[in-house]
Amino acid sequence: MYLNDHSLWFSVQTIADNQLLLLQEFKFDNNRNKAQQLQSFFQKNELIQWDYRDVFVAIESQQNSLLPTKLKNHAESVFIRENGEVNNGFELFEENIAELDGFSTSLFHTELLKTIKELFPKAFITSSNAAWIKQSLIQGKINQNTLACIWLFPNGMHLNLVARDKLIFSNTFEVESTEDILYFLLFALDQLNITAKEIVVSLQGKSRFAVDEALIAEYVSVEKIQFQVELPTSGTPSYSVLENQALLIHLALCV
Repeated sequence: MYLNDHSLWFSVQTIADNQLLLLQEFKFDNNRNKAQQLQSFFQKNELIQWDYRDVFVAIESQQNSLLPTKLKNHAESVFIRENGEVNNGFELFEENIAELDGFSTSLFHTELLKTIKELFPKAFITSSNAAWIKQSLIQGKINQNTLACIWLFPNGMHLNLVARDKLIFSNTFEVESTEDILYFLLFALDQLNITAKEIVVSLQGKSRFAVDEALIAEYVSVEKIQFQVELPTSGTPSYSVLENQALLIHLALCV
């Protein structure tokens, strides 16, 4: 599952042959209680009655902090200093990242998180930010250049810069165009005194606007990750749903 304040992406796959059995996307009605909508979605579709061996949930937030382990006891105060006060109805979700001897802190909807834990008490829950950082480090180990990992989502992008197995930059930005993507990427490179010719960009995910990859390729070398998935035997999901679910499966491999 991939969960944010706007929607839920949900897929079921077999373990033996990695076949997708179910692809579904559910969008929240902002005028109704989201936690109740989430609970109703699973109950009506009888999805909580399936016998799952593993349940993986990634939660998406645009407000994240990355801190060293030694600041663990000061996570909330540091987050507030960087992002502002925690609003009512939201809570901080913390997750260790052993590869960095640090942890991430993400702001997420309290009732949505509580509902997922009640419906799937054995679920492994991670923040998408932490999962993408882990995946960036994996990709960085096999890439000779400095790697810029860009993960697009409807309201923005995660940007991680990795030099071999070292994370040298990580942040989340709101973007509304390809030009915004380039601006934040080139700004980060400039801050680190890295030239565009020194890096390779790994571009993944899906934005709410059409990304002009040709424009990005004018400035940096781009490699776009392709997903190999086996479609369900019944029904033909739309391309957008398929792309989201393929990304979700890829995300699950990050942890």
